Amino acid sequence: MKITAYPFVLITILVLSLVSASAYGSDDSPWDRKLPFKTAIIKYEITGMETGTETLYVKDYGAHRAKEHDGTTSLLGMKMRNRTLEITDPDWIYTFDLEKKTGTRRTNPLKYYQEEYAKLSRSEKKNVRKNAEELGLSLVRDLNGQIEQNATEILGYPCDKTTIMGMSAYVIHQTDIPLQSEFNIMGLQGKIVAVSLTNDSPPADVFTLPPDITPVHDVAADSLAQQMVVSSMNTLKEPDGARKLRTQAKNSAGTGVATPEPVPPPTPVETEPEPDREQQTDPMNEAMRQGMEMLNGLFGN
Repeated sequence: MKITAYPFVLITILVLSLVSASAYGSDDSPWDRKLPFKTAIIKYEITGMETGTETLYVKDYGAHRAKEHDGTTSLLGMKMRNRTLEITDPDWIYTFDLEKKTGTRRTNPLKYYQEEYAKLSRSEKKNVRKNAEELGLSLVRDLNGQIEQNATEILGYPCDKTTIMGMSAYVIHQTDIPLQSEFNIMGLQGKIVAVSLTNDSPPADVFTLPPDITPVHDVAADSLAQQMVVSSMNTLKEPDGARKLRTQAKNSAGTGVATPEPVPPPTPVETEPEPDREQQTDPMNEAMRQGMEMLNGLFGN
């Protein structure tokens, strides 16, 4: 994942994953939720400027996931094959470009949120939940977006609908599992629709890292992520945290993210080099993918 876009995903996780936070107990971590199924295999069909398929494998109620993507993007008369694999566990997120034979790994940002949340007092946790829910809803409104809970049923599961900035998604109620997503931005259109969902156990090998690719640790992205999480949680634990973060978001309009207050960067445990820019995914495809991830993985969580 490109570092320039990583803050956007982090803030999205923070804000939008807590829109329905009031549904959980005061001591429950909003970042430690189980899916309604222990295992699942979800197959998707991709249409629009990219055509192809995607398969999401889930086990341990969502703690471990693997997403296989195989598509072809048509743009300006050119075609580009996009074949990727993303493996997520409680500690790491691994992203592989199977065409370029490159990969990166970064700390799962949910781990940072869980760690910071566990440090809070009972009253601070209450503030975080209240402020985050308020902030999530207000920022969606600020972006002329809308969230409709239990808008429809897809493949037997009730789904919440979120529409924002030319994108929309139907996500299984109070989860981060999308069953339908689409976008129409500046003439670029795309749609991803789940065509089947079973509760079968995924093959064990889908969670195995490709033997011919060594993922490079994105140390810079991890450092940035931890700074932003610490800063955001320090603000949300205050009684008026929602107001402060919303002001930050408005002041940074045009950048896509709220600018956090400086936090001393942690000392990296590992000293692996930052991934080579040439090993990153194509910028256009990466921006599209992360835009969809904003809706796919986070709205309604």
